[in-house]
Amino acid sequence: MKKQQLILAENGASVYRIYVPAAASECERFAAEELRSHLEAICGVSLPVVSSIGPGESEYLLWVGAPPAPREAETPVVLDGLAPEGIVNAVRGGRIILTGASPRGVLYAVYRFLEEVLGVRWFAPELTHIPKKAILAVEVFDDYRYSPAFEYRNCFVYNSLKFPLWAARNRMNAFGFGNAIDSPELGYASAHCPAGHSFYALVPPEEYFETHPEYFSLIDGKRNPHSQLCLSNPDVFEIVLKKLREQLKTAKTVGVSFAQNDWLGACQCPECSAVDAYHGSPSGSIIRFCNRLGEAIEDEFPDRLIQTYAYQYGQPAPKNIRVHKNVAVWLCSIEACFSHPHGSCDCVRRELKTPDGRVPKFAQDIADWGKICDNLFVWDYCTNFRNFLLPHPNLQVLGDNIRFFRDNRVRGVFEQQCTTSPHTEMQELRGYMIAKALWNPDCDTEQAQSEFLSAWFGAAGTAISQYIRLLQEAVREGGHHLLMSTMPRNPADIPNSVRSSLTSSWYETLVARGEQPPEFGLADFLNAETLARAGELFDLAERLADDETVLRRVRIARLPLKFAAFSMMAPGDPRRLPLVDEFYDECVQYGVTEVKEARILSVSRAASAENRVFY
Repeated sequence: MKKQQLILAENGASVYRIYVPAAASECERFAAEELRSHLEAICGVSLPVVSSIGPGESEYLLWVGAPPAPREAETPVVLDGLAPEGIVNAVRGGRIILTGASPRGVLYAVYRFLEEVLGVRWFAPELTHIPKKAILAVEVFDDYRYSPAFEYRNCFVYNSLKFPLWAARNRMNAFGFGNAIDSPELGYASAHCPAGHSFYALVPPEEYFETHPEYFSLIDGKRNPHSQLCLSNPDVFEIVLKKLREQLKTAKTVGVSFAQNDWLGACQCPECSAVDAYHGSPSGSIIRFCNRLGEAIEDEFPDRLIQTYAYQYGQPAPKNIRVHKNVAVWLCSIEACFSHPHGSCDCVRRELKTPDGRVPKFAQDIADWGKICDNLFVWDYCTNFRNFLLPHPNLQVLGDNIRFFRDNRVRGVFEQQCTTSPHTEMQELRGYMIAKALWNPDCDTEQAQSEFLSAWFGAAGTAISQYIRLLQEAVREGGHHLLMSTMPRNPADIPNSVRSSLTSSWYETLVARGEQPPEFGLADFLNAETLARAGELFDLAERLADDETVLRRVRIARLPLKFAAFSMMAPGDPRRLPLVDEFYDECVQYGVTEVKEARILSVSRAASAENRVFY
């Protein structure tokens, strides 16, 4: 039996109006305007937005905001049981009700209706798919209720940072590292924010080391000003507690950071070593310190969090302790493989064993932290930070990884990509797929990828899809583990290729031990045969490009192949320098400003011309 339909517009006219309560928030009013403008783009009819309705005028409405009181014999629309950003799409008679548990929930309810019911897609800030319909009909649907799996969702990529509306339309609730918390139209941002490396911001060595070297790590018998803090020192605790109390009085975010510096150097003094040995991990000292901070602030700031990292040497979870309820842990995947799902990858490559001899995998880390921490967040890495423009075939694991986080009690996810330059390797596609999965981990990311490729590349999308599969198969068949800093194999400088592919802490630790750093951080899946076939597919894509806009996108997507090609050539190869010039000229032409994290383009160009791998 054909389902009943509601005709929202036909022949350039409509009986419908958009209702938003007079007392609605700025975010809810913006949601109503977003609905109006998108409906007009679909069917050419601009529905009036009203805030009052008279007798007999309540039937043909698109209701945006707090749910209406039920009419006689009508099932009420209730918000009970929804998370703070939960949404409801419902039909009551001729009314379509778009509501949620908060203003942001209302906004997300509108976006869900536009996307899932009407077929709108926000692929990128410059590309929105709007289906055109002369007759805009909606089949009557059952109530749709949904609470997002993560209360913090940050697709930390250039498009999200520069265009927060794109992120909000894809239901992200954070738009940068510190969050765009001054956007009332978007319902502000999540009050959560990732931890930041803060040991030396709280206890600066330039202020304290000369007079109090005991505040800093003891390493090989000496206090070291470029290390971490001595977490067993009582004065360090008092200094940190005083500063964090002051931060909590003015902070607009839920948490304040007490997190290790971005290098090695855990304290080896007898007191810290004894704590770490008891807990089976250097994270023991960190969590014991954080728990004391949590206990000290809980009465004055009961709903606030002390945030710290499970990062590098502190990544394995401690034993014999539970994380305090006012402490949040941000588990970082910096040691993980990115070509296989986090939950099943067999890669074991951590540079530091725990005091009890463990070398756990990332999957074990997240499971262990989930058992002892109620405020677990994940900082995940989704691109190659040594080489933003090197092929990085990880699209196939994005959905699996985000589901894995959900299944391990993670409250929020920060998916870090390149934020400093547009058009890095598959940046727009990867960002879109991540956003889809963060809102709904059970979404079909392969379908999202297919829809994006078709919209972004038009007829050339088929060839680009084949290229993506080619790289994925090369990684799978070769058993390659991608790092967040995978390097091309430079035939003239293998040692520095390896050095650049590893985290600095890992490389330095292995060299200090007298061990040979492994070469599996090199992009050996990019062999001559794979590069040749990839080139053929891009030749095809360029021929199939529908117009100049698509051709430009295809050529931007081809930049990583050119980067890989000259990076793997010997210095004397006559083809090399012309390729270097062609690549960097096109980067300038297309607006790419970085090919390596924190290096301006001119520095990278000079290094490439001189065949310098480590710079």
